[in-house]
Amino acid sequence: MSPRKIKRKSNHLLSDALAQKSAIRRWLLGMSSGLVVLAMVVWAGVKLYDPETLPLRSIEVKGEFNKVTDAEVREVVATNKVSGFFNTDVESITEDLRALKWVETASVRRVWPDVLQIVVYERKAIANWNEDHLLTADASLFAPDNTTRPEGLPLLKGPHGTQAKVMERYIEMQAMLQPLGVRIAVLQMNARRAWSMTLDNGIEFDLGRSDTTARLQRFLDVYSNDFVTQEQGIAEVDLRYTNGFTLRMKDLKNQPEKEAQLGMVHHVQKT
Repeated sequence: MSPRKIKRKSNHLLSDALAQKSAIRRWLLGMSSGLVVLAMVVWAGVKLYDPETLPLRSIEVKGEFNKVTDAEVREVVATNKVSGFFNTDVESITEDLRALKWVETASVRRVWPDVLQIVVYERKAIANWNEDHLLTADASLFAPDNTTRPEGLPLLKGPHGTQAKVMERYIEMQAMLQPLGVRIAVLQMNARRAWSMTLDNGIEFDLGRSDTTARLQRFLDVYSNDFVTQEQGIAEVDLRYTNGFTLRMKDLKNQPEKEAQLGMVHHVQKT
């Protein structure tokens, strides 16, 4: 091989070696830069999640509620050890708030730079259910402490799993009775699916197993005009008839059956 070719080949090898070293230096420089950035990210993460960094200084509780107390909400927050803006577990706080008996739902969020905002929505009890639960408008059941139960709610009763049906019937019938100025105190569907009702004035209704709203409407069609003046004397209303109903008056309610029959008033719908 000629000296010129040997020199040219040596130059190529030297150039390749220099290029390789340059590439290695660039790789090492890039790697070191990446490690520096990673270290900074890790440091920033550790610093941000340090409770001493950006501490939450105030708790803001929103919501219209009567049964849920501010003390209960703050106890949940205290149990979850609220500290820094980023390291406070809002999901855990939310879950614990929703576990409170009177809480329908709750939301928790951080508000920059140092506020923990809590919004609580309270359950609205519509009725008592089977004397051991409360019932909401969407037929959800819950069992709060007896000391927090509201007074004056109607009692709805029925077999397990029938609360939605009983609630629906209650709403229908209460709307029908509203013009008379009376309210339903007790509405029950028994195991045989037969219905009975007691008003807040003490009058008891036997509604039977079917066509209950139609039967109640038949009574109202006949008696609504006289109901206010005569309700004090009525003890029971039996609507289990095809085209009529029977009234039993209060002064004969406890008398022997033979004598009580004399005080029963039959109303037959004309066709």
